[in-house]
Amino acid sequence: MSPKADKTPVAIAGLTAQEAEARLGRFGPNEPAATQPHSVLSDLLHVFMNPLVLILLIAAVAWRFWARRWMRELSASLFC
Repeated sequence: MSPKADKTPVAIAGLTAQEAEARLGRFGPNEPAATQPHSVLSDLLHVFMNPLVLILLIAAVAWRFWARRWMRELSASLFC
């Protein structure tokens, strides 16, 4: 607990029924906010906008082209 929370009467004893009703009227019920549904396409877009994912994709494409060239050179030197 934070030092500030230790000094408040609410942290020790809890809310009174009157205070709970007043806060319910002032702030409303304690319910999670509604979320908006989003599509699979937007989920994929968010995944691929991650910088680490972009770096890994670029590295994978570069490796693929480099490995293909390397394998051709290796096979040419081994089987000639």
